[in-house]
Amino acid sequence: MNTRPLSNVERRLVAELRNAISGSPSLLLPDGFYNSFEFTQTGQNLTHPRTVGLIVKACWALPEVAAVDVDVRFNLGRGCKFQPDAAARTSDGEVILVIDYESPNSSDARIPVKDVGQFIGWARREFHKRGAQPPPYLIITTLPDQPDPGAWWAMWTAEGQYNEGRRKDSDKIRIHPRDYWYDFYRKEVGQLLEQEPWATIHFLNLDGSKLEQVSL
Repeated sequence: MNTRPLSNVERRLVAELRNAISGSPSLLLPDGFYNSFEFTQTGQNLTHPRTVGLIVKACWALPEVAAVDVDVRFNLGRGCKFQPDAAARTSDGEVILVIDYESPNSSDARIPVKDVGQFIGWARREFHKRGAQPPPYLIITTLPDQPDPGAWWAMWTAEGQYNEGRRKDSDKIRIHPRDYWYDFYRKEVGQLLEQEPWATIHFLNLDGSKLEQVSL
Protein backbone atom coordinates (compact mmCIF):
# COMPACT_ATOMS: atom_id res chain seq x y z
CA MET A 1 0.00 0.00 0.00
CA ASN A 2 1.39 3.39 -0.99
CA THR A 3 0.74 6.59 0.90
CA ARG A 4 -1.43 9.08 -0.97
CA PRO A 5 0.33 12.31 -1.90
CA LEU A 6 -0.08 15.18 0.52
CA SER A 7 -2.72 17.75 -0.37
CA ASN A 8 -1.73 21.37 -0.94
CA VAL A 9 -2.68 22.43 2.58
CA GLU A 10 -0.81 19.49 4.07
CA ARG A 11 2.33 20.25 2.05
CA ARG A 12 2.27 23.84 3.26
CA LEU A 13 1.73 22.75 6.85
CA VAL A 14 4.74 20.41 6.62
CA ALA A 15 6.86 23.20 5.09
CA GLU A 16 5.85 25.60 7.87
CA LEU A 17 6.62 23.00 10.53
CA ARG A 18 10.05 22.37 9.02
CA ASN A 19 10.68 26.11 9.13
CA ALA A 20 9.52 26.30 12.74
CA ILE A 21 11.85 23.48 13.75
CA SER A 22 14.88 24.75 11.83
CA GLY A 23 14.28 28.30 13.06
CA SER A 24 14.07 27.39 16.74
CA PRO A 25 17.04 28.41 18.92
CA SER A 26 19.39 25.56 19.75
CA LEU A 27 18.75 26.24 23.43
CA LEU A 28 15.11 25.23 22.91
CA LEU A 29 15.74 22.34 20.47
CA PRO A 30 19.19 21.10 21.55
CA ASP A 31 21.04 18.08 20.21
CA GLY A 32 19.21 14.94 21.27
CA PHE A 33 15.81 16.61 21.43
CA TYR A 34 14.37 14.29 18.77
CA ASN A 35 16.77 11.35 18.77
CA SER A 36 17.04 10.40 22.43
CA PHE A 37 14.87 10.01 25.50
CA GLU A 38 16.69 12.80 27.31
CA PHE A 39 13.78 15.21 26.88
CA THR A 40 10.96 12.80 27.66
CA GLN A 41 12.07 12.02 31.21
CA THR A 42 10.40 13.07 34.44
CA GLY A 43 11.43 16.62 35.26
CA GLN A 44 12.44 17.35 31.66
CA ASN A 45 9.48 16.08 29.66
CA LEU A 46 9.64 18.79 26.99
CA THR A 47 9.55 17.07 23.61
CA HIS A 48 5.78 16.66 23.32
CA PRO A 49 4.56 20.05 24.62
CA ARG A 50 7.24 22.02 22.79
CA THR A 51 6.60 20.26 19.48
CA VAL A 52 2.84 20.68 19.78
CA GLY A 53 3.55 24.39 20.21
CA LEU A 54 5.53 24.36 16.95
CA ILE A 55 2.70 22.50 15.22
CA VAL A 56 0.25 25.18 16.35
CA LYS A 57 2.64 27.86 15.08
CA ALA A 58 2.81 26.11 11.70
CA CYS A 59 -1.00 25.82 11.53
CA TRP A 60 -1.42 29.55 12.21
CA ALA A 61 0.89 30.32 9.28
CA LEU A 62 -1.69 28.88 6.85
CA PRO A 63 -3.98 31.63 5.48
CA GLU A 64 -7.09 29.45 5.55
CA VAL A 65 -6.71 28.68 9.27
CA ALA A 66 -8.80 30.85 11.61
CA ALA A 67 -8.54 28.74 14.78
CA VAL A 68 -6.39 25.94 16.19
CA ASP A 69 -7.86 23.67 18.85
CA VAL A 70 -5.26 22.08 21.13
CA ASP A 71 -5.86 18.78 22.95
CA VAL A 72 -9.39 18.80 21.57
CA ARG A 73 -11.95 16.18 22.65
CA PHE A 74 -13.90 14.76 19.70
CA ASN A 75 -15.93 12.44 21.91
CA LEU A 76 -19.26 11.35 20.45
CA GLY A 77 -20.34 8.95 23.19
CA ARG A 78 -21.03 5.22 22.94
CA GLY A 79 -17.33 4.42 22.98
CA CYS A 80 -16.32 6.92 20.28
CA LYS A 81 -13.40 8.91 21.67
CA PHE A 82 -10.77 10.78 19.66
CA GLN A 83 -8.47 13.32 21.30
CA PRO A 84 -5.84 14.67 18.87
CA ASP A 85 -3.13 17.14 19.79
CA ALA A 86 -4.31 19.79 17.32
CA ALA A 87 -7.15 20.52 14.90
CA ALA A 88 -6.98 23.42 12.44
CA ARG A 89 -10.26 25.14 11.50
CA THR A 90 -11.41 27.63 8.90
CA SER A 91 -13.44 30.72 9.78
CA ASP A 92 -16.68 28.76 9.33
CA GLY A 93 -15.54 26.16 11.85
CA GLU A 94 -14.65 23.44 9.35
CA VAL A 95 -11.82 21.16 10.51
CA ILE A 96 -9.30 20.96 7.66
CA LEU A 97 -6.40 19.20 9.42
CA VAL A 98 -6.10 16.92 12.44
CA ILE A 99 -2.64 16.27 13.87
CA ASP A 100 -1.12 14.01 16.52
CA TYR A 101 2.49 14.16 17.63
CA GLU A 102 4.13 11.10 19.18
CA SER A 103 7.38 11.76 21.03
CA PRO A 104 10.10 9.09 21.47
CA ASN A 105 8.34 7.47 24.41
CA SER A 106 5.03 7.07 22.56
CA SER A 107 6.14 6.18 19.02
CA ASP A 108 5.41 2.51 19.53
CA ALA A 109 2.71 -0.17 19.27
CA ARG A 110 0.00 2.15 20.59
CA ILE A 111 -0.34 4.14 17.37
CA PRO A 112 -2.53 1.77 15.28
CA VAL A 113 -5.11 1.48 18.07
CA LYS A 114 -4.83 4.75 20.00
CA ASP A 115 -4.35 7.06 17.03
CA VAL A 116 -5.50 5.43 13.80
CA GLY A 117 -8.33 3.35 15.24
CA GLN A 118 -9.81 6.23 17.21
CA PHE A 119 -9.56 8.60 14.24
CA ILE A 120 -11.36 6.12 11.99
CA GLY A 121 -14.11 5.63 14.57
CA TRP A 122 -14.65 9.39 14.88
CA ALA A 123 -14.39 10.11 11.15
CA ARG A 124 -16.79 7.29 10.27
CA ARG A 125 -19.52 8.60 12.57
CA GLU A 126 -18.94 12.31 12.09
CA PHE A 127 -18.33 12.37 8.32
CA HIS A 128 -18.36 9.13 6.35
CA LYS A 129 -21.84 7.97 7.38
CA ARG A 130 -23.38 11.18 6.03
CA GLY A 131 -21.38 11.08 2.80
CA ALA A 132 -18.85 13.79 3.76
CA GLN A 133 -15.08 13.54 3.42
CA PRO A 134 -13.28 13.72 6.78
CA PRO A 135 -10.23 15.96 7.16
CA PRO A 136 -6.81 14.43 6.61
CA TYR A 137 -5.05 13.12 9.67
CA LEU A 138 -1.30 13.63 10.16
CA ILE A 139 0.58 11.43 12.62
CA ILE A 140 4.10 12.62 13.40
CA THR A 141 6.39 10.04 14.98
CA THR A 142 9.87 10.52 16.47
CA LEU A 143 11.95 7.55 15.36
CA PRO A 144 15.60 7.88 14.31
CA ASP A 145 16.97 5.61 11.64
CA GLN A 146 20.15 5.02 13.64
CA PRO A 147 20.25 6.67 17.07
CA ASP A 148 23.52 7.52 18.69
CA PRO A 149 24.95 4.25 20.11
CA GLY A 150 25.11 5.90 23.51
CA ALA A 151 21.50 7.09 23.41
CA TRP A 152 18.98 5.37 25.59
CA TRP A 153 16.14 4.11 23.38
CA ALA A 154 13.51 2.79 25.71
CA MET A 155 10.26 0.90 25.29
CA TRP A 156 7.58 0.39 27.90
CA THR A 157 6.93 -3.36 28.11
CA ALA A 158 5.06 -3.73 31.42
CA GLU A 159 2.48 -6.48 31.69
CA GLY A 160 -0.81 -5.50 30.10
CA GLN A 161 0.73 -2.67 28.04
CA TYR A 162 0.75 -2.39 24.24
CA ASN A 163 4.43 -3.32 23.96
CA GLU A 164 4.20 -6.38 26.20
CA GLY A 165 6.01 -9.27 24.56
CA ARG A 166 8.40 -7.09 22.55
CA ARG A 167 11.35 -7.39 24.92
CA LYS A 168 12.79 -10.03 22.61
CA ASP A 169 13.03 -7.33 19.93
CA SER A 170 14.73 -4.75 22.13
CA ASP A 171 18.06 -4.99 20.27
CA LYS A 172 16.38 -4.43 16.89
CA ILE A 173 14.45 -1.47 18.24
CA ARG A 174 17.53 0.07 19.81
CA ILE A 175 19.59 -0.18 16.61
CA HIS A 176 16.92 0.85 14.06
CA PRO A 177 13.80 2.24 15.80
CA ARG A 178 12.37 3.74 12.61
CA ASP A 179 12.68 0.58 10.52
CA TYR A 180 11.29 -1.64 13.25
CA TRP A 181 8.20 0.41 14.02
CA TYR A 182 7.37 1.36 10.43
CA ASP A 183 7.47 -2.29 9.40
CA PHE A 184 4.90 -2.80 12.15
CA TYR A 185 2.79 0.22 11.08
CA ARG A 186 2.77 -0.88 7.44
CA LYS A 187 1.23 -4.15 8.47
CA GLU A 188 -1.19 -2.99 11.17
CA VAL A 189 -2.25 0.37 9.75
CA GLY A 190 -2.27 -1.05 6.23
CA GLN A 191 -4.91 -3.58 7.27
CA LEU A 192 -7.05 -0.86 8.85
CA LEU A 193 -6.89 1.36 5.77
CA GLU A 194 -7.70 -1.50 3.41
CA GLN A 195 -10.99 -1.77 5.30
CA GLU A 196 -11.54 2.01 5.37
CA PRO A 197 -10.11 3.33 2.05
CA TRP A 198 -12.00 6.63 2.41
CA ALA A 199 -9.80 7.67 5.37
CA THR A 200 -6.84 9.95 4.57
CA ILE A 201 -4.00 9.30 7.04
CA HIS A 202 -0.41 10.40 6.53
CA PHE A 203 2.64 9.50 8.57
CA LEU A 204 5.55 11.88 9.04
CA ASN A 205 8.67 11.14 11.03
CA LEU A 206 11.20 13.25 12.88
CA ASP A 207 14.71 11.85 12.67
CA GLY A 208 16.80 14.38 14.53
CA SER A 209 15.49 17.69 13.18
CA LYS A 210 14.65 16.19 9.76
CA LEU A 211 10.90 15.87 9.10
CA GLU A 212 9.93 13.51 6.27
CA GLN A 213 6.80 11.79 5.04
CA VAL A 214 6.97 8.01 5.41
CA SER A 215 5.27 5.77 2.85
CA LEU A 216 3.19 2.90 4.16
